[in-house]
Amino acid sequence: MGPSIYLGVQGYGCIRAEDKDRFAHRFRQDDSVCYYAVCNKGRYAIQNRLQEGQAYHLTIRQGTVTQAVLTRPDAQGVINAISGNSITVDGMHLPCRAVFEIRTRAGGAVVLPCFLTGRIVGSYAQVFGGVAYIRPAPQMYHPPVHGVPGQRTLQNLLRTALMPVGTALYVYGGGWNRQDTGSGNTAMHIGLPQSWIDFFDRQNACYTYRNDSNPAHNYYPTGGWNQYGYAGLDCSGYLGWTLYNTLHTESASVSDCDGYVAPAAEFAHTLAQRAWGTLSRQDCGNGLQEPSSFRPGDIFSMDGHVWLCIGPCRDGSIVIAHSTPSPSKTDCKGGGVQLSALNPASDADKNCQAYRLAERFMQRYSRWSARYQAQLLPYSVYGKLSENPHTGLFRWNDFLSDKEGVRGQFAEEILQMENYAAVKRCAGGQRPPLRLRKVQMGYKRCAEVAPYGIIRYQAKPADAVHDHRANELRDTGMSRLRRAADMCSSTESGTAQR
Repeated sequence: MGPSIYLGVQGYGCIRAEDKDRFAHRFRQDDSVCYYAVCNKGRYAIQNRLQEGQAYHLTIRQGTVTQAVLTRPDAQGVINAISGNSITVDGMHLPCRAVFEIRTRAGGAVVLPCFLTGRIVGSYAQVFGGVAYIRPAPQMYHPPVHGVPGQRTLQNLLRTALMPVGTALYVYGGGWNRQDTGSGNTAMHIGLPQSWIDFFDRQNACYTYRNDSNPAHNYYPTGGWNQYGYAGLDCSGYLGWTLYNTLHTESASVSDCDGYVAPAAEFAHTLAQRAWGTLSRQDCGNGLQEPSSFRPGDIFSMDGHVWLCIGPCRDGSIVIAHSTPSPSKTDCKGGGVQLSALNPASDADKNCQAYRLAERFMQRYSRWSARYQAQLLPYSVYGKLSENPHTGLFRWNDFLSDKEGVRGQFAEEILQMENYAAVKRCAGGQRPPLRLRKVQMGYKRCAEVAPYGIIRYQAKPADAVHDHRANELRDTGMSRLRRAADMCSSTESGTAQR
């Protein structure tokens, strides 16, 4: 039997998270669709590993999947030629008895039969045991700014935070595990997961993170089951990934690590509980955090959202990094990881240094800026101190060193530093574009195409962090997804969030 293509959960859009132990998971095996339960051991390790449209080798016992391993193709790449019952892929000549096309969409992947004709020449395909599966070619992405895994400095935190900017879309629950209790595998992956890059590549300016009119074909986790947490990031998933990549050198999974993802309003408090810094609430007299209190690397938790301060500007405005469903140029709430501006002097005045900096920086990402504009967000919302005492401003202590003096710099200096570092890495001294190119990998490189990333780091710092300390925070009572839903829909400017 050939590989099993994961299609998703039966009844998606109607299922409830509390029924997760009884879900029927759909797999395409040869010419038929099969339905299996999936073992829930290891904190739902298998469910958290499965991604729609991927090929797996399954171990099945009494109708239950007890193991799912990503299948290595015999060949993958561009189809060069078709001849009778054979196919040439990336220069390899192989027998081929059938061809299918895999299409991914909200609500489940589909596998469609194709004719073995010259019309498929030039398509990207993976071949397993004489069966070719046509699918979108994976893209290799080189972020213009790189962090160093495991380097505990404030400067490295900011560099790491800039890596997903302009390429990870907003997904409610993105970075969380399927059961929505903490970090998912992608939030504990060193480097940019390939699933984020692929998802961005499949979408356009009409992408929306939520479609309540059609729950069965919706990326939003209706019913609390976080099916698409691997596809992008929400606000706390983004900062959880940033922290993990700043503190660790090796990827982990839900079965052996908790990571750092936590509810947005509790995020700053959770870090303070770990004794990594302090939580402060400096009310400037109108229920807002004192604008002049922000420094680079600060993390601010508010009701329904959490964001990272890149730095203040000389005119008092602030550049922030976060994942948010900002409206596209077609007015669809999609968005994702981006730099935005806050102007405490006037919520609607774009004539500030922070907006000009955010706009200029985001224009470096041509595919992003073709869909989205830079955002000036209301400080009256994003600086608000709620009645929840766990919200407020978190500032790092010497857990993250600041030998470069980043905390005393303005946003312009921070972003100029990152631009200089990116230019220095680019051959010829040119400003690096958003480099995306098709990956045409042969048999020997197949092992590099994992569901969680092509990007690899070469060096491991001597002070590598290997202890995966548990996330002490746990939700109680009502599901966090349900509690946050009303809050998210009522927050101004589509700020969302978790």
